Amino acid sequence: MRSETEMINQMAEISSFQSLCALLWRAVTRARKFPTSKMTTFRMAVNCRHRLQPNLNLLYFGNAIQSIPTYVSAGDVLCHDLHWCAEQLNKNVKAHDDDMVRKFVEDWEMEPRCFPLGNFDGAMLTMGSSPRFPMYDNDFGWGRPIAVRSGRANKFDGKISAFPGRKGGGSVDLEANILNQIQRGIKMVQVGGGSYFAHVTRARKFPASKITTFRMPVHCCHSFRSKLNPLYFDTAIRSIPTYTSSRDILPHDLLWCGEQLNKNVKAQDDVVVRKFSFWWRLWRRFTVIQNVVILKAHNFPTRVTPHANAMRKAIEMMKSQLLTV
Repeated sequence: MRSETEMINQMAEISSFQSLCALLWRAVTRARKFPTSKMTTFRMAVNCRHRLQPNLNLLYFGNAIQSIPTYVSAGDVLCHDLHWCAEQLNKNVKAHDDDMVRKFVEDWEMEPRCFPLGNFDGAMLTMGSSPRFPMYDNDFGWGRPIAVRSGRANKFDGKISAFPGRKGGGSVDLEANILNQIQRGIKMVQVGGGSYFAHVTRARKFPASKITTFRMPVHCCHSFRSKLNPLYFDTAIRSIPTYTSSRDILPHDLLWCGEQLNKNVKAQDDVVVRKFSFWWRLWRRFTVIQNVVILKAHNFPTRVTPHANAMRKAIEMMKSQLLTV
């Protein structure tokens, strides 16, 4: 005898796309081997045009979609059948009515932010695009497209993009970015960077003892203990080097190179970022003082450096900081 939560609702109109999403949800959750208590998330975009009352004008050109999450524990995803998982997605989509759309907008107005893309707890799946979009009907004079692929913003673990199948007939092409257990801690950009690192080092034919350097920018907004405001407009990145000898790079595979970059990125915490900022401020002062010394060495008149006292104080401050570091 089935429990109430397992009873199949014959009236529920579950779309083939929701069924496909449920199939992916179950398969990926099983492959990720989470404990049963781990909360998983499946995000999918919903069209708000016909959900708003009154409906949006058919000629409305803006982006009228919202991303809605469905939360279910890994144990529930795996112990129930495909229909049950599809039904959870279906219920969430149906519940996204006029009131819910407006609540999403009100919440955003209270706390505006850019929509974050990514897999933040390792248990997320995000479905993007739609098999309803006529991707293969775009002909710019070069003929019918051979394939449709997403850009870099959609290349993170758990991101799935759905496109209409090139062969038509209601088929669906899926672009799925799913990392295996070894790769889970390495972002796609780091895997790509590791591949580039290895190939370029091999092509340069360095001696085995040669130390190579791979630099990549790191976003510091999430590194600080007190997170920067999402509306912070200034540049909050720094370039970090990863040093590895040719001897170490060439015998190892792509994953190993990606792991070296990943370790370095993860090490950029609050303390490291603030230390970098301190040395940068110190170097900036030194550069200003160095320019003053050069001016004096070329016998420029004193009026070129009217703040001589301030400069002397800066030199004394720099000396004291160098002694205390």
